[in-house]
Amino acid sequence: MLNERSRLIRTVALAGLLIALVAGCGGDPVQKMVNDPATRARLVDLMVQDPVIAETLATRLLGSGESRTMLLNHALADGASSQEMMLRVSKDPAFMSGAIGLGMQDPVMKDQLLTLLKGIQMAQ
Repeated sequence: MLNERSRLIRTVALAGLLIALVAGCGGDPVQKMVNDPATRARLVDLMVQDPVIAETLATRLLGSGESRTMLLNHALADGASSQEMMLRVSKDPAFMSGAIGLGMQDPVMKDQLLTLLKGIQMAQ
């Protein structure tokens, strides 16, 4: 009887402890980590250092219109990133044709492109 009572008391105490722990950890643990600036910085550093996670994150960011626009705006505002993008476009005929084709659809850019081409022709 004493053994059963002792076991019951331990079980109830353990259950109470678990309930207290869970109540103290209420809420979304991921959200708590993201809301803490130091923890968020560590999480971002870890994601950037892992190529699989970094690629997954890039794919997700580019997959949505709003996040894609934000990512491209940041990349274009950064001198090194925008230079790298222009360099890649300039070395790929399909990209270059696409960029020129899109430019020719805009009246202001069309005039700019034609002026550039005339300048190239005159320099030859």
